[in-house]
Amino acid sequence: MQLDSGGIAKGYAADEALAVLTGLGIKSALVALSGDIAVGDPPPGRSGWRVRVQDETLTLAHAAVSTSGDQFQFVEIDGIRYSHIVDPRSGMALRSAPTVSVIAPTGIDADSMATALSVAGLSAVKSLKLPSICKQSNGFLIDLRTLSRTLEHGRARDRARVRCALAMRPA
Repeated sequence: MQLDSGGIAKGYAADEALAVLTGLGIKSALVALSGDIAVGDPPPGRSGWRVRVQDETLTLAHAAVSTSGDQFQFVEIDGIRYSHIVDPRSGMALRSAPTVSVIAPTGIDADSMATALSVAGLSAVKSLKLPSICKQSNGFLIDLRTLSRTLEHGRARDRARVRCALAMRPA
């Protein structure tokens, strides 16, 4: 078995790479790290970067998107499908992880929320009752930017994290 910090590290790395580019004066940039995407200013003459996620083509600027789930990364052993995602409650590979894509202000937020919600499972995602959840043919697309604008001083992101943490508690 190999463990890595892929559940949040790629989003953080995308944020940091974007920050380096911005520091060098490159404000119009898209950083893609194995499915985790962070974008700065849109390309010249455009309203945003066009990014295909699940069934949607998104137009993003100053945002990030991350997808987590076992649609493509899994192993089948003796007829049982095991995800590449480990459930922190049991330490075992998930047997079913819904595909969850999250759009957020930062890569670390998108990446960590997508992974946590995928681990939490289908019922937990549905129970969040976020106004920005869109059911896709193969998973969920959640836009935390919309929620963040509804509350002052970033409290929406904290509230979403708390709800997710509550959903992840052992029964």
